[in-house]
Amino acid sequence: MPDASVNFSPANSLLDALPCGLVQLDAEDRVVQWNELMQRWTGFAFEVVRGRALIAIYPNTERLGPLIAAARVTPQPQVRAQLFHPWLIPVPLHADHISGFSEMQQECHVRLLNDPPGHLVITILDVTAAAVAEQRSRAQYAELSAARDRAENAFQELVGHEFALDQHAIVAVTDPRGTITYVNDKFCDISQYSRAELIGRNHRMINSGHHPAAFFQDLWRTISSGEVWRGEICNRAKNGTLYWVATTLVPLGKLDGKPARYIAMRTDITARKENEALLALQARLFEQTQSSAQIGGWEYDCASGSLLWTDQTYLIHDLSPLTHHPAVETAIAYYAPESIPLITAAFNQGIAQGVPWDLELELITATGRPIWVRATGKSEQIEGRTIRVYGSFQDITARKQSEHALAHERFLMQALMRHVPDYVYFKDRAGRLIKVNQAKARVHGAIDPAELVGKTDFDYFTAAHAQQAFEDEQTVIKTGQSLTKEEKLTWTGHSNIWVSTTKIPLHNEAGETVGTFGISRDITALKETEHILIQAKAEAELGNRAKAAFLSTMSHEIRTPMNAVLGFSTLLLDTNLDADQRTYVEVLNKSGEDLLRILNNILEYSELESTERHFASTSFDAGVLVRELAAEHEPAARQRGLDLKIDIAPGTPRQFYADDTRVRQVLSHLISNAIKFTGSGSVTLQVSSVSRNGHSRLRIGVIDTGIGIPRDQHGHLFQHFRQVDASATRLYGGTGLGLAISKRLIELMGGQIGFISELGQGSTFWFTLPQPPAAVPQLIRSD
Repeated sequence: MPDASVNFSPANSLLDALPCGLVQLDAEDRVVQWNELMQRWTGFAFEVVRGRALIAIYPNTERLGPLIAAARVTPQPQVRAQLFHPWLIPVPLHADHISGFSEMQQECHVRLLNDPPGHLVITILDVTAAAVAEQRSRAQYAELSAARDRAENAFQELVGHEFALDQHAIVAVTDPRGTITYVNDKFCDISQYSRAELIGRNHRMINSGHHPAAFFQDLWRTISSGEVWRGEICNRAKNGTLYWVATTLVPLGKLDGKPARYIAMRTDITARKENEALLALQARLFEQTQSSAQIGGWEYDCASGSLLWTDQTYLIHDLSPLTHHPAVETAIAYYAPESIPLITAAFNQGIAQGVPWDLELELITATGRPIWVRATGKSEQIEGRTIRVYGSFQDITARKQSEHALAHERFLMQALMRHVPDYVYFKDRAGRLIKVNQAKARVHGAIDPAELVGKTDFDYFTAAHAQQAFEDEQTVIKTGQSLTKEEKLTWTGHSNIWVSTTKIPLHNEAGETVGTFGISRDITALKETEHILIQAKAEAELGNRAKAAFLSTMSHEIRTPMNAVLGFSTLLLDTNLDADQRTYVEVLNKSGEDLLRILNNILEYSELESTERHFASTSFDAGVLVRELAAEHEPAARQRGLDLKIDIAPGTPRQFYADDTRVRQVLSHLISNAIKFTGSGSVTLQVSSVSRNGHSRLRIGVIDTGIGIPRDQHGHLFQHFRQVDASATRLYGGTGLGLAISKRLIELMGGQIGFISELGQGSTFWFTLPQPPAAVPQLIRSD
């Protein structure tokens, strides 16, 4: 039943239309119902009298009080009494009410209700006219009595309807501004607010914020126009939880042309909405799972012949559900020609005999893309007759490609394990062999590699070697670092061999080290060759030392008489000689100088080859060095009609660091060669500083306009005892040691030497030397 403290229940609008006054009292005789006729008679609205004792409001309670008391104790269904009295308003209960008197004769009927217990219903009929006009017939009175009975019955029926409505629906009534004026128990239960917290508050207090503002704007626009609104609303309970209700909002009454109040009848649909959300989530998850696994579905209805595909099945076929409507014939036509007979037979057997299938077939999509699919099917039968066939459809192209790649890798691994000559083996953490290749099996005297599985090195090698191998493997397992070493395999009753072994940690899919992987290559022949080469090298070094000693001895032995020849020939030139004698002596002196130069070159080259030289790095002025050498070679250049030039690049530092004696020796040789091999033109000495990788280097070049060097002879330069060709040797002379000595000297000083030359277009010989960083470099003057 509705609570007594509210003004309008769903039945009040009908109670207000009754032709009698109606008052409902609670167990303490306080007003809980007060219809519109009572309001007109007394001048008091229900909001004023609600919850007040009736005796404080109603006049002549000296007669009505006993009547009420009798109704509570009398087992009769109702108690009647006629009251004639003036209306006396003893207390002004409302600020706008003016006390006054009114004459009225009333007939009151009091009835005790079973539900709620202790409540009374009082119906009051205005019988003033009947009392004044006694001439009215009893029929009229009976009609009034009947009207009263109908009113009472209508009220009881309305109370029953209200009770039934309260048992089913969540009910609330609001005024035109949305202020709550009535709620039933179910509204309080679901919202978790008490009536005291709800009555007088705006309905927005349970707004969940789930719906947009436009949603409620449309709702209020509908009910404000007098129309009924139906929809589903999400509200928020007092503890913050959300609940859903199916709502019907009905406008009631009129006030200034608009609804005077709104009654809202709701049904709790929270469980249904949660189930719908769960189903939607499951559908999304199912769809996402299908998409991730690339699995679609299909269903064929045997009665209608219709074929249905899920969205993923369309995607696998490169089709759109908006433009394509599948049929059995067109669906089968997408399979590759060799797959069509298989899927056709499976489909027909599924319909005819209910046989399920699970096939992996090739398919050509609508865009011409070849793929592999897994097609499954299952029949649903009633009384032995297939009514529908359904199944899954999955793109397994990636898996097929992986399987093919894995098979290919397995084939390559097997080929490698069969044919590679190196010994390949896998061991567990205890050093037991778990897989070996054919070469490893053969070296152990086994025909089948499987014979070695489970064996250890202790089963084949000497204890010392097996122990060392085991310790190496344990180190690899513990450190996770590979190990490479040369080792001698020592066998029992078997010839020893040398191998180059690499051992690597073996990991499982989880990244855990589960053993080792090893490769050993037989290097016995290499070790024997290496031993032979070491011996040969030692012998060669011994021969080189003997050669150097011989050359040094011979050079000194030859130099002594040669010095005598040169000395006496020089003395002869200072005597009186005729023309022929002077010519002979000059040739003798020139030949002696050439021979001495050759001996000196041979001796120096021998010393460079046989010993390690260390050069003192000193500071020198590159400009001064070049000018001095130019002055020394100026007579020879002038004799051949050549211009000897100096080109110093702007910004070249003045001071450089190197063994200036050796720099002078190399540069002097390059200048001599340039003058010797240049018939006309010029020889230019070029000095500059170049930078490479942030480091400064001295660069000196000698540029000539001479005969040049053929391309096919470039590789012979800088080799000892070699010149460009035999004709050059005969024409120009020389041993070919000068460039070899120069190259060796430059390299020993950490530099580089090279050349650029074309036949008939001259040559450029250059060398560079590394330089330490200079704090404040002085620049060479170009004059």
